[in-house]
Formats: sequence, structure tokens, C-alpha cells
Amino acid sequence: MENSFSKLKVLENLASDRLEDNFVKCFWPMHVIQMSLGSSRVDLINKYATQPTACQKIYTILWIFATVGSTLYLTNHFYITYHDDNISLYYILSTAGYMQSIPSILNLIHVRFFNGSENVELYVTMQKIDRAIGLDYIKTLNWRLFKFNLSYAFLITFVYLTIIMTVIYIKMKNPMFTIFLGFSIVSNYMETALQEYLMYFLATRLRCVNETLKAHLVRNRRCQCSEDATDKDLHAILCDGDDYLIAPEINECFDCSMPSESAVKPFKLALKSFKIINKTFNFQVLLMIVNICVWVLLIIDALVVGERTKRAPPTEPKRMAQDPYPSVILKEKNMGCRTSAVRWHITDNALIRGFTFQFVPLKGTASLSVWMLLNLIHVTAQSVAVELFLSQLKTTKRLCIRILSLYYEGPLHVTAKRLLTVLEAAASRFSVYDMFALDKRLPLKIVGLITTYVLLLMQFTLL
Repeated sequence: MENSFSKLKVLENLASDRLEDNFVKCFWPMHVIQMSLGSSRVDLINKYATQPTACQKIYTILWIFATVGSTLYLTNHFYITYHDDNISLYYILSTAGYMQSIPSILNLIHVRFFNGSENVELYVTMQKIDRAIGLDYIKTLNWRLFKFNLSYAFLITFVYLTIIMTVIYIKMKNPMFTIFLGFSIVSNYMETALQEYLMYFLATRLRCVNETLKAHLVRNRRCQCSEDATDKDLHAILCDGDDYLIAPEINECFDCSMPSESAVKPFKLALKSFKIINKTFNFQVLLMIVNICVWVLLIIDALVVGERTKRAPPTEPKRMAQDPYPSVILKEKNMGCRTSAVRWHITDNALIRGFTFQFVPLKGTASLSVWMLLNLIHVTAQSVAVELFLSQLKTTKRLCIRILSLYYEGPLHVTAKRLLTVLEAAASRFSVYDMFALDKRLPLKIVGLITTYVLLLMQFTLL
């Protein structure tokens, strides 16, 4: 008897962990790309979310070795191309190459070898949210999320592969040796795109909960208000400013067929999913912020090298036996010491000489600026996705307070009270290792920090 009971319990757990087709489909495009790049957190197979297998982990390790090999080949190319002519530019570009590969490698290690049970639990919990809501409209919503996932995954892959492959094809003699680094960079940015998509997914589910509360509140208010009060008037009172960003057609698909009491369970599950996302994606957000800071330092360094070279007084040209082209050593003296020396080719035309003189630092700075801006765009997108979720939490809180101010008893009053209790006990911010919060103010703080740092360094450099 005990044996059969335990088997029945196992079957029930398996049934509750089973993922539905329409739910798996809305994650499928990004999942396929991540599986091919060795960076998928879970294995969605046979309608179950499982931890990566041993073969998949070995596949990820092979990707890591390939990325390391591509990075070494890239830095060797920089050494041959720039070391003799401009050693400062060589160090800047080599550091930029390592700043592309190191976060990608750390991301591969983190997603495959850490937080395996939490990643599985996240997908199971999100599936339970849909079951708790239990409306046919969820299938339609998942289909639209699938199209959004497909478009976003295609956009990320196309943009980054186009940029990377163009640079590799133009600059490298053997592009195939660096292609693995390019794919690893794509997998790194795809992980940030997944975090944005998961937050949007949870925001749509909270929107469903809020629309259920609105439907019940509007119905009860219509019974108490005059006959001239319409649903449109009452919805206008309760509408939220960010609703147009989160499936704006949801408010037309909800009525009072879903009991108000049933809003509590999906709300709890959504907050639980948010907590898991906060824990499992902390590392990726921190990597992105560190990346931005390092890119800014490299850009400043490239600008300083270019400015010092521009201001350095040229000396008489010296011909070297190993250099068939005319060259000159540029010196800059500070406190009687020689601080830098950069060799530049000279032409007979002064205008061409000035253009050639500044072209290499400008080219390096532009490339670094593009990658810094792309990282900043991703952080902004992450902040917007988290803010959409937090705005729905604020809407839930406003609705519950309004319900409690209007009703002192009844099922709607009990539901609002329970929701407020759950909301007060849950975390209402995306905290990154308790150092900073990922919200709409973070991109502005980063821009302010960058501006202050640039002005400070440029003052000491150019004065």
C-alpha cells in the first residue's frame, strides 16, 4: 500500500512538471539557438525541462576551448599588425578581444554548470502560472509571445553575426579561426535577451491577474454607480500608463468568468518566478555592467593615445634597416622623462600625413564605442523589461488598495487582502548581489557615471 502511494505521488509530480506544447513553443526559437551554441540552461525534451546532460556539458567545454583558441589567434593577429607600429593600440585592441571572450566563457560556464535545479524550477513554475490562470486566451497569448521570441532571436543573431563576420572577413586572413569567438559573443548576448523575454513573459501574466481584478471591480462598481456609468469610464479610472506595452488586447479578453480568488495563486507563482530569475541572472547582469565600464576605459585610453600622439613634437625622421618605409619617432616629454613613443609613416603631402596620423586611433575608438553602445542598449532593454514587471506589481497594489477602500467584506475584499500580504512579503526589486538594482534608473546612472569619469580623466590628460 505504501509502495503504490509513493508511485502515485511520483506520477502526480511528473504530471505537474509536464510542460504543455503551447508553453514550450513560446520559448523554442531562443532555446534552439542556445542549444546549438552550447549555452542553454535547460533541455526542453519530451515536454519536460531537465538539467543539461553530460554530453551537453562536454559540448559546452569544447565550445570554451574553441573560443580560447579563437581569442589567441585574434590577439596574435593584433600583435603582428599593430605591435611594431603602435604598441598602445595593440594593447587596447587585445584587451577588447579578451573582454569579448572572457564574459562569453564565464557565461557558458555559469549557465551549464550552476543553478541547474533553479533553472528547471523556473520553467515548471511559469507553466503552473498558465494552469492557474486557466483561460483559453493564454494559448493565443503564447502564440503571440512565440512570434515575439522568434523575431527577437532572429534580430539578435542577425545583427551580431553581421557585425562580427564583417569585421572578421575584412580584417582577418583566415576568418574560420575566429568564427568561434563570434558565435560565443552571440550566445552571451542571447542570454541577456532571454532574461528580457522572461521578464516580459511574467509581466503579461501579472497583467492577466490585474485585468481579472479590474473586471470584478468594474462589475461591482457598476452595480453601485448610476446607470450612466459604463465599463469604458470605469476602466479609464483604473488603467495603467504602461499597459499599452504589455499585450494591449488583454483588457478586451477578460471578464468575470475567472473568480477573483483564483488570482492569488498565479500572483504567488509569478513572484516566485521573479525571485528565481533574480537569482539565476544576477551574474549576467553584473557581467554586462562590468563590460560597459571596461569598454569606457578602453575608449578613453584610445582617445588619450590619439591626443598624445597628435600633440607630440615630431623629430627628424630616422630610417631603419628593417623598415623600408620612411618613419619618425614621436616623443612626448613630461617632467624631463620620455613617456611614450609612437612610430608613424610619413608621406610627402602634409594633409595626407595629418589624416594618416590620426586615422588608426579614431578607427579603434569607433569600434570600441560601437560595442560599448550595444552593451548599454542591452542593459537599457533589461531595465525596461524589469520595469514593466514592477509596474504591474504597482498596479496590483493600487487595485488592492482601491478594493479595500471600497469593500469591507466579501470575496473581493479577501482576495485583495491576501494579494497585499503576499506583495509586502515578496521582493519588489531586481537586486544584483545587493550592489545595485536593475530598474529604469540604472541606464541613467551608468551614463552619469561615464560622463563624470570621462570629464575627470580628460581634464588631467589634456590640460
